[in-house]
Formats: sequence, C-alpha cells, structure tokens
Amino acid sequence: MGDANRLRNIVLSCAARAVGVAGTSRLEMRLSVAERGVDYMVLRLDLCRAGASLDGHEIEKLMGDPVQPDSGVGSWRALGSGLWISRANARLMHGELGLDSDPVRGLNVWFTARLGLLPAADEPAPTLQ
Repeated sequence: MGDANRLRNIVLSCAARAVGVAGTSRLEMRLSVAERGVDYMVLRLDLCRAGASLDGHEIEKLMGDPVQPDSGVGSWRALGSGLWISRANARLMHGELGLDSDPVRGLNVWFTARLGLLPAADEPAPTLQ
C-alpha cells in the first residue's frame, strides 16, 4: 500500500525533472481518484508540462531498463534515471508510472498509487487477532 515518503519522493522527482526538461513553461499538477474500493483507493497524479515533447523512441529509452540513454543532453539522461527510480517506488505501492508526450499538449508524467483507507470515525477500527 501507499507510503507517504515514497509519494513525496515521486512527486518531487517527477516535478523536478519536468521543470528541468521544459525550462520556463508552466507545470500543471492534477490529482484524481482512478479507482476506489471498500478499503482502498488508487490515486493518479499527472504532472503536465507544456512546451516539451519527446518522440516514441525517446520515451522507450527513458521508460526501459535503468540504463542511461546513450544520446541526448544531460537533462534527458537525468529524466530517465529519475523516472526509473520513481517507477520502482510506484510499483512498490501497487501502482505504475508512465510518460505521455504530444507536440501540442507537451509532456505528461503520471503515476498511480494504491492507498489504504481508514475506517470512518463512526466505525470501529479492525483489530488483529
């Protein structure tokens, strides 16, 4: 299930990489509930950066193995290693991390994380036996 430290690390890492790659364009963060169960929810966070885009080959290299891309500028290499670490953290929280890119809309780094829900205040907390 979700972990506050991992969530914080993913958000900060992805935001820093999006800012570093795209320069001065605006960074937009959107949080939504992707799924909800009785005792859990899956959150999705999108970090969208207008003005930056990658082609399919660059995305494959960045989202592949934890090997640094062999071409391109340093900021793309930092993006790749940071995404790999963040994706590993997302998977530890039963989630995923992805990267979408469109020349018009820009770069979108997103991740999901499964979080446990506490019982409502009027319901007794479960006990371990």
